[in-house]
Amino acid sequence: MSVQAISAEVYHTCRQTFLQCNEFESNGALRAVFITEELATLRDHLRDGASRAERVDGCLDLLLSRRTASGAVAIFPFLQALIQRYAAGDALHARLVALLQALTLNDSAQPQFLPGMLDVSIKVHSFLREIRMVSNIGKTREVAQARLEELIVSFSGALAAEVVTTIVKPPLYEWLHARIKTVREVEAVVEEAVQRFMTSEAPDRLFDQTLTDWLRSVFDEMSKTTAKLYADYRIAERKPQFAQLYERFKADLRSLREQQLNLSGATDTLDKKLLVGATSFGIYGVSALSGIGLSIVVMAAVTGFVSAALLGLVALFGGMFGGAALSVTVARRLEAAYKGVNVPLPLRSRANIDTHLTKLESDIARTTAERVRPHVQGEAFLDYVEATIAHMIDGQANEAARFIR
Repeated sequence: MSVQAISAEVYHTCRQTFLQCNEFESNGALRAVFITEELATLRDHLRDGASRAERVDGCLDLLLSRRTASGAVAIFPFLQALIQRYAAGDALHARLVALLQALTLNDSAQPQFLPGMLDVSIKVHSFLREIRMVSNIGKTREVAQARLEELIVSFSGALAAEVVTTIVKPPLYEWLHARIKTVREVEAVVEEAVQRFMTSEAPDRLFDQTLTDWLRSVFDEMSKTTAKLYADYRIAERKPQFAQLYERFKADLRSLREQQLNLSGATDTLDKKLLVGATSFGIYGVSALSGIGLSIVVMAAVTGFVSAALLGLVALFGGMFGGAALSVTVARRLEAAYKGVNVPLPLRSRANIDTHLTKLESDIARTTAERVRPHVQGEAFLDYVEATIAHMIDGQANEAARFIR
């Protein structure tokens, strides 16, 4: 019988079919198939495998590179022996028969190799096809959707921490140590710093870093779905990791992001009014009614305004006697004067500042999350994530496939 060419498509089908056969469950079960007269001479050449996939690959290598004593390519008598082990009504019986028929066809439109000269590229083709089948089943989108809140919280928290640490805290501590005299001066410093920050690359840099870390977590989770394939083809240790891939494909990924995703405004999330107005709001615990009253009393005592002190007492106890509205009115009227007071150093409390900064960071993170959420919850963002992860998984597979033997 003349040797027939076998297409990459048929090779892939053959491998998938063999993986379903019980005969590949153990080395002993596989050797039992080689008891026919035609196959017996090949039995000693069959290498043992540590897994079903290893046994399939080793058996295919043998069957496609050897002939029997009668001159037949070994895969044909092997398939015939395998078919006889399954009942006619069995689904595997039908698949094996169809496979035997497919192996007799010569499809010149597809990549070919001759049995007896096994081309490694066929294995590579099969491996890459299986990788793409696994990565294209919608799992990436599902994983990304489930983890979107992680991205939002992570970026919001990082931005809030950066703003409080680099913009708000320094001038407040300068005020604490009397190097800045008034709260109004603190606000001026903060306002200028906010302007610089919002026009700098810092918000985009933070978002890029957060997005990269988040993509790594999605990629790592998706990699678990392909881990078995790498093990089956014995190239698991050749698999490049996320950092290597990200560095290698950085330009491609940036281009992909620019083409598929419009994030303009996603990092423009700082509420300048919140930041500037909040620098003084809380230094004496003034976010509570009793705190407002207390701060007014302190201010009045320092500046000598007796009437203001009396009104401060009303604000302090107003909540108990239905005077809450009055306390807020008093606070608003005296706020401008309060900001201009050079408060004595002993009255400047670090504990209150630290408590205030903690609350401010939480507030910034919350408002940032509210503004970022619409930008990353749409279909466009999920499309971008899906395309990015697919690009990296494909790149990873192509890198590792070079080591298939």
